[in-house]
Amino acid sequence: MGGYLNISFILPCFRRAAWLRAALPLNEHYRSPDVEVILVLDEPSEEKEVMAIVRDNPGIRFKVIINDWQHAWRPPCIPINVGVRHAVASHIAILSPETMLWMPHPCYLQYLLSKDWRPVYGGVLWHVTDAEPTDGQDLMRGKLCAAEAMRAPSALGFGFILCQRLSFERICGMDEMRAYYGGDDDDLRQRLVMTGHQMMIDPNIRIFHPTHEAGVSRDLPKDESKPTRVMYHQRETWGRAFSRKIWDWSKL
Repeated sequence: MGGYLNISFILPCFRRAAWLRAALPLNEHYRSPDVEVILVLDEPSEEKEVMAIVRDNPGIRFKVIINDWQHAWRPPCIPINVGVRHAVASHIAILSPETMLWMPHPCYLQYLLSKDWRPVYGGVLWHVTDAEPTDGQDLMRGKLCAAEAMRAPSALGFGFILCQRLSFERICGMDEMRAYYGGDDDDLRQRLVMTGHQMMIDPNIRIFHPTHEAGVSRDLPKDESKPTRVMYHQRETWGRAFSRKIWDWSKL
C-alpha cells in the first residue's frame, strides 16, 4: 500500500476501545484511499482490544502507537502530538475515537483542501447523551443523527480540527504542559490564528459525540490559561513522549 496522502486522522485513545469499534463503521471517510488513521493509545491496558479492531478493518490504513506507562486520565495533548510526529499526510484532522463525523461525501474534506491550504476548519458539534457503544451500528447511527433533529448544536468549531500539518508543527503542536480538563483545543486554535490562519466553521462538517466520562475525573479543575504564541519549552521535544509503534499500514 502507498501513494500520496491528503489527511492523517489523529485519534487519541484513553480506554476507548469499545467506542472505537462502534464508531468505525459510521466514519466512511476513514476508508478513503488518500487518508491514514493514527490511533495513539495513551496507556497500554487496551492494546489487545485495539489490535483486534485493526485486524477486523483491513480496509483502513492504520498506524497504532502506544504509551507503555499506565496512568490516570490526562488531557490528550501529548498523544495528539505523538500522532502528528508519525503522520505523513499534508494535513491532519484531530478528533475523538468515539466521534461520528458526518459530511455530504466521504471525500468532502479532501475537496476543502483543494480550495486553499490556509484555513483551519472546524464543524458543528452535537453532544449525544443516550448513545452506548453496545447499541450496534444502525441503532447508534440513528441515535447520533437524531440529535441534530431534536435540538440545536452544542457548539461551533469544537470536537474536530483540520489544518495543514506543517502549520501544526510550526507552533510546536499542542501544549504538553497542560494538566487540567479543557482549554487545550482553544489554545491550539488561537495559536494557529495568531500565526496567520483563519478559523472556518463549515456547517457541512457535522460532529456527533457521545457524552461520557471514561476515565475523566470531574474533580479536575478547569484550565483557564491564556494561549501562548510559541511553546519554546517544547520546541525540540514535543511529540516525543513515547513512540512504540505496534502497527503501520505503510510497512505491510
